[in-house]
Amino acid sequence: MPLDSAQDAANALASVARYQRLLTLHNTDVESEISGALKLQLRRLQKGKQPKDMDIVATQAGGDVVLNYSPELEQAGQCDFIVEMINTSRTTPIYPHLFYLDAEYAIRTFYPSVGQQEAIQPGQSLFCIKGSGGRNLLIGLPEKPRWDWAAEYLKVIGTLKPSELATLDQKGLQVPATRSAATSALEALFNTVAEGSRHVRGETDIADWGATELPVRIVRVSSTRDLPAPAQDVPVVENVLNLKKPAGMTGSIAVTPVETGKRSGGAGGPPPPALEADPSAFQLLGSQGNTRDIGASGVAVDLGIDPATRAAISEDNPLIFERSSSRGASNADQGIYAIAFDGEDYMLVGQSRPDRPNEIAITHVPEPVITSRSIGSTIRFFFYKKIGRHADEMGLRYGVPSADGKQAVYSAIDKSVFKPGQRVALMVHGFTSETHWMVTGLLPWLRQNGMDYDHCITFDYESFGTGVADNGKALALALQQQCGFTPNDQITVHLYAHSMGCLVSRCAIELSGGSDLIDKAVLAGPPNNGTTLATTSKGLAFIISQALGHAVPGPVGTVLRKGLDQLFKQGLGVIDLTVQSAITLKINELTQPDNVPYLALVGLNSPDPAQQERIQRLAHKMLDTTLDALFGEQNDGVIGKSSLQGVRNGSYNRLIKQDVRCDHFGYYVDTVALQAIQKFIQS
Repeated sequence: MPLDSAQDAANALASVARYQRLLTLHNTDVESEISGALKLQLRRLQKGKQPKDMDIVATQAGGDVVLNYSPELEQAGQCDFIVEMINTSRTTPIYPHLFYLDAEYAIRTFYPSVGQQEAIQPGQSLFCIKGSGGRNLLIGLPEKPRWDWAAEYLKVIGTLKPSELATLDQKGLQVPATRSAATSALEALFNTVAEGSRHVRGETDIADWGATELPVRIVRVSSTRDLPAPAQDVPVVENVLNLKKPAGMTGSIAVTPVETGKRSGGAGGPPPPALEADPSAFQLLGSQGNTRDIGASGVAVDLGIDPATRAAISEDNPLIFERSSSRGASNADQGIYAIAFDGEDYMLVGQSRPDRPNEIAITHVPEPVITSRSIGSTIRFFFYKKIGRHADEMGLRYGVPSADGKQAVYSAIDKSVFKPGQRVALMVHGFTSETHWMVTGLLPWLRQNGMDYDHCITFDYESFGTGVADNGKALALALQQQCGFTPNDQITVHLYAHSMGCLVSRCAIELSGGSDLIDKAVLAGPPNNGTTLATTSKGLAFIISQALGHAVPGPVGTVLRKGLDQLFKQGLGVIDLTVQSAITLKINELTQPDNVPYLALVGLNSPDPAQQERIQRLAHKMLDTTLDALFGEQNDGVIGKSSLQGVRNGSYNRLIKQDVRCDHFGYYVDTVALQAIQKFIQS
């Protein structure tokens, strides 16, 4: 409702302040007997069952619970829940006071009702089925205006004795904060927290207390629509996304709003971690509905395909998702990518093309895997648009972490700052990547572990259209001209490279005079003899799909930034990565120079059986084979062992090889690999 006066605005602000004070209320007194002892969980209300036997709603990785809502689910009685309050203390009974805080800043007391004061005994639970006023905990979302999701909270405050806490009930943003002639016990708590005191001031029954909250995310799910056999255009999200269904395919489709930036996407699985970790470059295509929370939102499309009609989807008869013409590509958009989640794995299944920027053609849909994270027999699709004009600054630069450690801050190099006796770390990234993840991740670790360099310089290069030999030549020349490095300058340079960057570094050292400038080189995942995966578009899509499941930004974080359309063409950089390419044959036939020690980190994949299973499973889905069968040997998921350790076909006498149990994207975070780096650099 609109605010009609200054008093209305003041009342609204008071309501918000009261809401926030209650939400953030915690007892930090280390001597408290009950702080942290109360826990909350939700159970789905099921007729005919005792509360202790009702199904528990699983808590997501972010600590919240996600509840699906639709009018149909509400009508079917699937939107009613009970609250379980648990006393985890071993010795102390606790009197609970439960509040529900909704997304419109309303507060209502859910327990206790008037005259209802029951302590939860140690190790026991109290089930709250009917709240104050006899109401169930019934979730919902308004229809007019339509809300797609909401963030709400259950808050419990526990005390040692029965306490008549003044009611905090208020309607959303309209009712002035409740006041009484005397300060209530809860107001005393508010004042205590606001003033930073450990002990409750004034006359109150509260000698000790504790509080906790349970975030509740309510997500609207759309009704499932059938897809009959004839070809047809199906509106998926109004004014955002349409489906051009090919003839012959039958099934169903539904849309679920997804809150981005959360590691929870409702029952069907969260968005891919690698893209969620880079919100400045990728945006999930969104819903046009409203949200009852502050944040970004998008949608997931759940598509069910009748197995007998799956073969109807082909290159000649693709499944096409089309961005609405009213939401067409802008100058800031650089492509749309379709990511499929089958209940287990994320897979790149389609992308827009320059000649049709609003269409994503999908020629193959993976079969669904029935798991606890899947929605029946459906595939969940996420559609991301690449946004912003990302400035690809190439060449040699200074690189340092930002104050918060989350970004790399670059600046031009001033050769006058390099002095004899100083130590320099040089970072070189891999294929279609950038050095920012090395500056923010590897560099701090080096400094914390006795390798405190005077300078960190980075080399970013165009890895698709330019060959590794030319990039290596550019690196060696920049070290001489920009930094002023010479063979006898008494400046120690240690190079850290990953993947294709190892070939670029070898070319700089072995072909372009870098052997006189660089003292040691760490080669993490070097494709010394290329990789089988570089020969086909399926192989490159597999590499990207491996990356999509990585939650921590790293060498995988910028693959998509560079434009996936390039990966399916044979650029010079891709050709250099193929098995026994001309450049790898050339540098491996050399005998000189041989003065720079190399540490080759040879990944043999993860020791975690679940991680190994994931990579092999993904290979079977996308390549129709296992990685061991594809490579014919051990591998790091991208490169075979013989290539990883094949510097000059094994004849390089300054080579140290270290086997590590990690995949291609984990070299600079693997414990054994980092220990090997430390030993190599400090020896």
